[in-house]
Amino acid sequence: MPRNKFQLMLRFWHFINNEDSGSKRLCKIIGLLDHLNNTMGNIYCPNKNISIDESMMLWKGRLVFRQYVKNKRHKYCIKFYELCESDSIVLKVKIYSGETTLSKHLLGQTGAIVLDLMEKLMGKEYHPSTDNFYNSFELTKHMIKQQTYTCGTLRTDRKSNLKECTKAKLKQGDVISRSREGVVVAKWKDKRDVLMISNLHSLQMIEVTNRERRK
Repeated sequence: MPRNKFQLMLRFWHFINNEDSGSKRLCKIIGLLDHLNNTMGNIYCPNKNISIDESMMLWKGRLVFRQYVKNKRHKYCIKFYELCESDSIVLKVKIYSGETTLSKHLLGQTGAIVLDLMEKLMGKEYHPSTDNFYNSFELTKHMIKQQTYTCGTLRTDRKSNLKECTKAKLKQGDVISRSREGVVVAKWKDKRDVLMISNLHSLQMIEVTNRERRK
């Protein structure tokens, strides 16, 4: 197919009649997105270790929920929340549209994103890893009730943080941890403080060797 013909088709490619579209910002593509997410969930069984993170897609047009990220190569973009496997296979996608997403479990907007992406994998022995944008003590505790075990880094300003860890002053190489209701929070000092949270691990220091053979 000629390129110009393909680009012309894209201009008029619709998945829903304009008369049937609702008031939500993603109404014209939400049916396609749900179809792709459901189909992936029905035909593919992922590995145990999965991850939740963001992805950015370049967008130079006008869009009310377009993001501006000054440190990225593509400064204007659309944000995707993605559930991924360790070998880069994308299992589920949620597009950020600027509309508030709330959880019935009162876990905030980031907690609602995690529960939405993990909806069909809860209680099936999957181990999602998330960064400090999503993690909180309340979310990790809720995951225990869902028989799902997770780990990742943690922000120091999250509500319900264990203050003994977040406010501790450590020297390089020192570590401190506290456990409550099945959730372990640990703080380790290397060149800077690293705060971690898990309902899967106990605290254990393991010696590793990097590429430069330094232990």
